[in-house]
Amino acid sequence: MRLSILALLGLMANVAVTSSFTVLAMPSLLPEPYYLDLPCSSESPAGLQRTLGSISISKPYQENVFDCSNMAGYLQWRLKSQGYDAKICGSMQFQDGENRSGAHAWVAVDLGGVRYYIDSVDPALPIIGPKNKRYNNFNSPERVYSSIYEIEPEYICAFGWWGPGQLDYSLEATRVSSGRQWS
Repeated sequence: MRLSILALLGLMANVAVTSSFTVLAMPSLLPEPYYLDLPCSSESPAGLQRTLGSISISKPYQENVFDCSNMAGYLQWRLKSQGYDAKICGSMQFQDGENRSGAHAWVAVDLGGVRYYIDSVDPALPIIGPKNKRYNNFNSPERVYSSIYEIEPEYICAFGWWGPGQLDYSLEATRVSSGRQWS
C-alpha cells in the first residue's frame, strides 16, 4: 500500500496522546488518486442541473454518521471529477430561514463568473442561484475548500464519504468503468 505524505500527515493528525495512553481516531486516509481529470462537461446552470440529475446520494442523512459534511464531500468530488469548479463550503453559524440553523456544509460551483450553491442534504440537489430567495443564506460561508486536500487534518474525517460504513461506492470501479485516468 502506497501512502502519500498527505495521507501520512492525516494519520498523524488523528493520534491523540493522553497521560496514560495513545488514542487513534478513525483513519483519514484519502483514496489516492482522488479526483478524475476531466474537462468540464458544461459551463451553464442547465448543464450543471443535467449533471446533478445523474448523481444520487444513496445513503440517507443521519446526523454525526452520514450528514451534510459527508454529503458535501461526496458531491464536491463527483462535480470536480466532472470538471466543474466545485468547492466545499461550511459554516458553524449557518442560518437557513426554512428549516435549520447551526453547523452546516454545502457545495459551491462557479460557472461563468457566477457562484451557485447546492445543498447536498436536499435529495433533489437543487441549484441555488443569485435570484433564489435562499441564496444569501448560503453566500457567506466561514470556510471554502477548493480541494479535499485543503481541509484541516482534524476535520477530514467529517467529510469522508469513502470510509468504512459510509457510501457503498467504489473509486476503483468508477475509474475502470469510466475508462478515464485519475489526476
